[in-house]
Amino acid sequence: PVEETPGFRKAVANGTRTRTGEPGPRYWQQWTRYRLAAEYDPATGQVVGTAEVRYFNRSPDALRALQVHVYDNMFAPEAMRTRRVPVPPPVTITRVAVRGEQLGAAPRPGAGSYRVNGTVMSISLQQRPLEPGDSIELSFRWSLTVPADGAPRGGRNADVAWVSYWYPQLAVYDDVVGWQVDQYMGNGEFYMGYGDYDVAITVPAGHVVAA
Repeated sequence: PVEETPGFRKAVANGTRTRTGEPGPRYWQQWTRYRLAAEYDPATGQVVGTAEVRYFNRSPDALRALQVHVYDNMFAPEAMRTRRVPVPPPVTITRVAVRGEQLGAAPRPGAGSYRVNGTVMSISLQQRPLEPGDSIELSFRWSLTVPADGAPRGGRNADVAWVSYWYPQLAVYDDVVGWQVDQYMGNGEFYMGYGDYDVAITVPAGHVVAA
């Protein structure tokens, strides 16, 4: 038999889920709209990117924080991992802004700040929570070095770069668990939210881009 989790039982009682697998009458999903731009330099293996993001809160909850995956931090020297990987420099984040206001990094997320813990970034909204039915604008700027060939789901050699999980991605907030903030450690699959994507990728002339 499959044991129900307390979160699932609560979702059934709240009308967002059913035991048949069909959505409940009160089911909802969050939504994110991404505008991404990135430039790749084959000589250095570096990707420099920007993201303008609008996140829509379709849940009935006021969100006092946002959680964002920074998956490529799995390659940082201090990251938790389940396998051996090449270790390039960690992701360098040079801008995090919320509602047009730039935030600073802090050991613990508080008013006007964010924290990166491994592959998860926490952004505090304590001063002004994201209310149900509302949306919020986020802005990111970052750079990363694509790891050498042999990295899980990615890597590069002299001719090819396979650039995986290269942009800050809003974590899933759902009706069963809330924020899904498991660390990415190299193995396992992903639970991703839905959204719209507008993506521009710049590479040197002669390169072929597949996505």
